[in-house]
Amino acid sequence: MNASVMEDKPTIYIKTLGGFSLRVGDKEITDHSNQSKKPWCLLEYLVVFQKKSISPGELINIVWADDPGVNPGGALKTLMFRSRKLLEPLGIPPQKLLVQQRGSYCWTQDYLSVLDIDQFESVCNQVLSSGGAVKDPDQLLAMCMKGLDLYNESWVIPISTYYHSLYQKLVYKTVELLTKKEDFSRITSICQTAVGIEPFDEEFHYHLVYSLYRDGHTSQAIEEYNHTLDLFYNEFSISPS
Repeated sequence: MNASVMEDKPTIYIKTLGGFSLRVGDKEITDHSNQSKKPWCLLEYLVVFQKKSISPGELINIVWADDPGVNPGGALKTLMFRSRKLLEPLGIPPQKLLVQQRGSYCWTQDYLSVLDIDQFESVCNQVLSSGGAVKDPDQLLAMCMKGLDLYNESWVIPISTYYHSLYQKLVYKTVELLTKKEDFSRITSICQTAVGIEPFDEEFHYHLVYSLYRDGHTSQAIEEYNHTLDLFYNEFSISPS
């Protein structure tokens, strides 16, 4: 698509972290407004993998992974129709957004789509790169906080593992920078959020206990320590290292 032609078309802003929504100007659709998950699952999968065409077989394996008895051909056509209906409030013909070509399906390349996961990944790559261009610790910390603000695990598709791994590394890096500043209050807040997302990450629990202790909250640190011991023992019959 010619860049000048695309500039004349509205930009589609897509949120996938902490819920799924699409916005064009002041028009927005969100998965919170509809209880039927499969049309949203299909839509989100095509949006996230927008740079490639997806075969019907791949979509069937994703959407009906737990229902091998489904009639794939008819079910997929019906679901595609329902997913396109979700897009109607955006004011762009849905057939121009969810495109079928040469037997496969894909998200449009004719409109500029801005995804929050792309922004999150970009921040992580800049922060975590060993030879990154950002050298100033305060600027690096600001970027870390921006990435953490973007992330909130709420996925219906199996690419979450990749972004979840980036999130873990971003938390570790942020804690490292804040520890140098002895900003244990912010470490506590970040780690409380992190253990809510990943309750079995030992390092998150360690930094949470340590930051509470260093911030003068000794009784809370002991309580968190005992809670962590119970959590790991009840789940895995082991104590944390």
